Amino acid sequence: ERPVIDGTVEITPKSGEWESSGDKYFGKIDSTIWQFFIGDTMMTNARWPNAKFSDQSVFVGDRWAGIGDNSHIDVANEEGTIENRGSGLKDLNMELKDAIAVLNIGK
Repeated sequence: ERPVIDGTVEITPKSGEWESSGDKYFGKIDSTIWQFFIGDTMMTNARWPNAKFSDQSVFVGDRWAGIGDNSHIDVANEEGTIENRGSGLKDLNMELKDAIAVLNIGK
């Protein structure tokens, strides 16, 4: 028999019921989420370009967005300029106004 170690916690909204809009569900929670599963599948944090652990595309370097040669990051002062490498974001052909970027840069 194979042992199962399960440290998961069910996420429930403060209001008692999830709100929905189409196929999206939302609500306020009291927990901090650092790893998320649906069934037995670990979800990948939102990122561009899309990549998943399930098909190992998250490990393919060409699938990661890059920064251009004119980029400068001053980690000590937590400032800098990032230039997109290539035209990937421009080629999305969608409105990104008010979008939020999650960038793994800095210390």
